[in-house]
Amino acid sequence: MAKSGLKGATGATGATGATGATGATGPQGPIGPSSAFSVFNDNSTAMTGTGKIVLSLALQAGAYVINSKTLGVSTNNTTGSDTWYGCTLAGGGASDFNGADAVNNQLWSNVENQIVISTTTPATVTLTCSGLTTNVAWKKMTAIKVGTVTNTPGPDVAKVGAGSTHR
Repeated sequence: MAKSGLKGATGATGATGATGATGATGPQGPIGPSSAFSVFNDNSTAMTGTGKIVLSLALQAGAYVINSKTLGVSTNNTTGSDTWYGCTLAGGGASDFNGADAVNNQLWSNVENQIVISTTTPATVTLTCSGLTTNVAWKKMTAIKVGTVTNTPGPDVAKVGAGSTHR
């Protein structure tokens, strides 16, 4: 039988107990949201002055880092001539242009492009090339799906000053 009466003062806090045993390791989580999608065409495409879509890639909604590359082969065998071609990688509201010269009968040159996109709807990315007296071959485009992308302009530190040459 419990006795009723006045309650006594609370006693002092006891010492901290020993650390418990480490728990079991949890299961491995799922692989992150990375997947790669690629398209290529190694055959030559003649550049005739008008832009030609040489590759395209349909992507589902998401965030992507997209790279492309081409090999331009000069068809102009005249010494001292200037053969030029360029390509634009575009899609999802982003684009990147790059070009290359094949001067003095240089036989080949590479062009690489890169964009990042984040889209809530499916998007088609295209690689469009143009030029003269050049065949474009070994065309590749790869889109890597990632969790998120950030595309921030860097500072304008590459201004060409007076007296500088810039091609």
